Amino acid sequence: MEETTPSPSPTTKITPFQLPELMHRISRFVSLTDAIACAQVSKEWSETFIPVVWYEVNFSFQPRFADLSPDIISKHGQHIRIIMNAKSIHEVTAVANEAVTNLTSLRIEAAASVMHHIRTYEIVSRSIPSLESLRLSAASKSVNGEASLTHFVSASSLIPFSSPLLGVASFLTSLRIDRLYLTLEGLVSILKASPALNDLKLVCTVIVGSARQTIQHPGVETLAAGIECLFLGDPADPSLLSFFPNLTRLCTWQEHPQIPIPTAKIKEDVARYCPLLTRYEVQGSRNLVHQLLAHVGRNVSALMYEFSRIPGETIMDILLHQASLKSLIVFSERSGASFEEDEVEEVSEAIEEFSQFFQLIPRGCSQLKHLDLHLLEMDMNEVELGEWACKGLVVLRIRIKGLDTKERILEAIALWRKGCWRRRQEEAGALMTSEEEQYDQMDISIEARVARHLLKLENLRLVWLGCQTWRPF
Repeated sequence: MEETTPSPSPTTKITPFQLPELMHRISRFVSLTDAIACAQVSKEWSETFIPVVWYEVNFSFQPRFADLSPDIISKHGQHIRIIMNAKSIHEVTAVANEAVTNLTSLRIEAAASVMHHIRTYEIVSRSIPSLESLRLSAASKSVNGEASLTHFVSASSLIPFSSPLLGVASFLTSLRIDRLYLTLEGLVSILKASPALNDLKLVCTVIVGSARQTIQHPGVETLAAGIECLFLGDPADPSLLSFFPNLTRLCTWQEHPQIPIPTAKIKEDVARYCPLLTRYEVQGSRNLVHQLLAHVGRNVSALMYEFSRIPGETIMDILLHQASLKSLIVFSERSGASFEEDEVEEVSEAIEEFSQFFQLIPRGCSQLKHLDLHLLEMDMNEVELGEWACKGLVVLRIRIKGLDTKERILEAIALWRKGCWRRRQEEAGALMTSEEEQYDQMDISIEARVARHLLKLENLRLVWLGCQTWRPF
């Protein structure tokens, strides 16, 4: 007679922590420290929380992982999904454990030595069937002190195979290669094996040689590469842009200003091969910004660029695209601003002098949704001289002259949020115009003036004035 498991008695009490589905959901929100503690409660709990403990290994914060015995890694390595910042040969060797087979994200250095190179590409080759994100970079310190054959990317390691003759597509959606060498033939092979690839970054990467065949990869929408890398080889040959017919975003820079790329060549290839390209991110060269905006780009919808001093011609270049521009972001490598910090940083005087010229952008670009000029300090006297045309603005990051302390910034934010709440109540018919609101309109403090300006932009959802990021409610 077949045995059956007795069902629990109607009087048996089941706690929420006995429900596997609930435990699994809870495990997704606990910290690493809490997950370790939970895994020690019981055997049942360990089955839920050990995968959480082992899910991500970041050597920047967990350097002692490299000191674990191979037996321990062999026991739990199948739970690891993310490896971050594996740099030294000691760390790379730990990750090379054969139990680590289910990675979805890998950030690893290579090329410090021949052995380092071998171990790195062993990991990549074994993981490529499951990897979705991969970042390969040259080691910051090379054993032999110079570039060598170990600096060449092993393209075959990025191509999954189920048999020596049958290739299988990878799941890679994001690939970044830093400071390494890659043959053009190898790049073509990688692209052919990665149909899901959407984001490709070739940072300080040198492409060498030629390819017997070419490719048009329809999935890549974001490409990052130096302008010289894009236009390599014979000027008569197509650029790398010819590989990506659906490219919408280009991040580029000029590594060797002494080797100019003809504007006509850039313009021709962008128009011919990348008709959907409207978003540009430009680092460094001011001339390159001018080249792309004034001569190459058409209907630019997004621009992100680096600056320290802003010439008037850059502003005029931006205004060439005022009918299409939806996002403008400026940045500085020296800034590294965090928009959630409490501290209020000083504004560069070199940037402050261009405040009045930058008013032309929000006054003229009516389609703007995202305006980030956090390095720039605006004068409210200049802001109030003309209406901003970008009434649909959603994200705004600026500094205002006079809002130079945390207390003043928070007061301006509080007045803006109070006005947003009052407007919502009025729209719902729950509030009439009050004497308090009339008093606010008469307030000429810098905080009140800023709040009134923000309230004109009724779609604002994120505001940063130098201290944290705020929502209207």
